[in-house]
Order: sequence, then structure tokens, then C-alpha cells
Amino acid sequence: MEEILDFSRLEILVNEVFWKTIPSSRNVAFKGNLANDLGIDSLDALDLASEFHFRFDMLSGAKEAYLLQYKTAELWMEQIYMAANDPTKRFGFFSSGSMGKPKEIWHSKEMLLKERDFWLEFTGAKGVICLAPVIHIYGFIWGLLIGSKLKRAQFLKINQWHQLAERADAGDLIIGHPSAWQQIRAPFPHRLALSSTAPIERELTDQLQKEGVKGLNVYGSTETGAIAWQAWGEDYFQLLPYWKRNKKGFTRSSLDFEIPDQLKWINEKQFQIIGRKDAVIQIGGQNVSLAEVRNQLKKISGVQEVWVQPFYGNLGLRLYSYFQLKPALEKDEFERNLPNALKKLPTILRPRKWDISHAPMNKLKI
Repeated sequence: MEEILDFSRLEILVNEVFWKTIPSSRNVAFKGNLANDLGIDSLDALDLASEFHFRFDMLSGAKEAYLLQYKTAELWMEQIYMAANDPTKRFGFFSSGSMGKPKEIWHSKEMLLKERDFWLEFTGAKGVICLAPVIHIYGFIWGLLIGSKLKRAQFLKINQWHQLAERADAGDLIIGHPSAWQQIRAPFPHRLALSSTAPIERELTDQLQKEGVKGLNVYGSTETGAIAWQAWGEDYFQLLPYWKRNKKGFTRSSLDFEIPDQLKWINEKQFQIIGRKDAVIQIGGQNVSLAEVRNQLKKISGVQEVWVQPFYGNLGLRLYSYFQLKPALEKDEFERNLPNALKKLPTILRPRKWDISHAPMNKLKI
């Protein structure tokens, strides 16, 4: 039986899950007695066990896999390792979701390994440097699954991007996303860069290409995995060999997936992305519905109408809003109270720039 994740790779994933579930434990390794060494109380243990049970499909088999019966991280790791390498079990992920609670997504190991093997052959990568979190499907496939088959695999946080120049060797595959490449903007000749989770500016990819970087954009989602790829500088996406188009989106192994994007098909295997059906953009790696932002901002006292538009800031896409006030409300009063009103919204929904007027917006303000 193939070992899908060895202990060293598995520890990277387990620690990310640990830190996400219990933020106060960030950067503390998941080792030792749960209570005495890690300070995990019964409620935290329940939350953490539930997270691992879901992500590694641990409640569909033997009762020995039920983690709460064990008191040390090492015993938990033994059970997690067996589940991670059991070909009959699935891996679980959470979708980002346009708004609200993320959805639970399951993927078979057969599907994930099929994608891994395609990219290994297609890229011919000799090593991988992953700047994406491995708890997300993107970092999981490219960082952990692909990395486990290569001689070199490194995992960096996005604020460690300055180490890339000294760490990257020729033939390395650098896994990033649009926000990461916006910050890095550095030459890595003879490396292959990979970008996913959102569109990347053509101007940026053109600049990186001039400096010797070859790049790929990957099209897909947590629900689907990778569907298609596009080389930087090209106009079209190309379907992976096991995907087909259908009337609403795509088909893989008799499973149909409806997508939120409007596509222009060139032929049965190539397409362009025209735009989103539901006006969803990505900010900081999270899907944001412009319609939902508008609905939330219209609830602010004194607002007659509001317009919401994305704009590119120093760190990628951000939100701009134009507020049209009700006639009886003073502009100065509204402007004074607006920051406190915005604090009631999730950070991702807050506009970073705005204009205020009693007149409707009649042109683009940014």
C-alpha cells in the first residue's frame, strides 16, 4: 500500500489544523500530553478531535480511531497517520464560501492522487516551495501530496518570501497566489511559479516572465480540485485530461459541477473566463459577494443607496463604496459615525475607501 503522507508531512498538516482550531497554541508543536504539556482543556479537546475526525474521515471505521480516548498527541498522531494512509478513507476540506459558514467538502484519495500524478508529470518539477496553507486543498495537493514525491519540499509563510531567492533551486515549483506574487515581485529565473485562488494581473505576470519566471494559473475550487490550467501570457485555459464541459459547467467521472463563472468556449477543451455570474471577487484569498457587501452597507443608518466596487491596493483587491445619504442627514454627522458602523461588519466586508454625497453616483470614482 502506498504511503500517501509520511509522518514529517503529516506533522505539517496536523500543526496547521491545531493552530487553526486553538489559535492560542499557534507555533506550539502538537506534542506531549494534551492537558499537561499543551494546556488543552476538555472543550478544546472536543473541538480539535472533531476537526481531525472530519479532515481524516476517522469516524467511518474502527472505534480505536475515536481520538478523545487518548491523552497524548503522539497517540492521536498514530491514529491520524493510519487514517491518512488508508486508501478507503477520504480527506475533508472546508470551502471558503462566498459568505457565511464554509461548507464541508470530501474528496476521495483516488481523486486527489490522480491530480497529484498529473501535475508531477506535467510540470516535471524537481522540488516544491509552498507559500500556501496546507489545510486548504491548494496547499494540500501541491505542497503535501506533490511535495511528498519530490526530493525537495519546503514550506514557508508568506512573510518569509524574502528567503525564496536563497532557497529556490532550478527546477523548483513555487506555489503562491495573486496576493503573494503582488508582495514578492522578485525574479526567480528558471523556476516554475504556480498561482491559484483568484485571477492574477497580466501586468504582473508579464513582468515576472521578463525576469525568467515561467508561470501557470490554475482554475478550480475546493469542491472540484483543479479543472484547468493556463500558462502565463496565454489567453485560454486548458482542461485537465479527465475533465469535460457540460451545459452548466464541468463533468468529472460522471459528477457534474455547476460553476459561478461565465465562460467563452473556444473548443471542447479550451475556454476563456468572461466574468462571475454572481459578482464574487477574492480578497485576501476569500470569496466576497459584492451584492452581499452592498446589502450590509445599506443597513447603516442614514444610507439611501450604496455602490460597491473593487479596486487594486498595494496588497491586492480591496473594496470601495459610494454612499448616497438620505436628504435629512448631515454629511459630517454620517462621516463621523461611519468608522464605528463599519467595525460591526466582518473585516473582509469593510470598504477601505469611500465617498459620501446626497447625490447618486454617476461615474467610477476610483
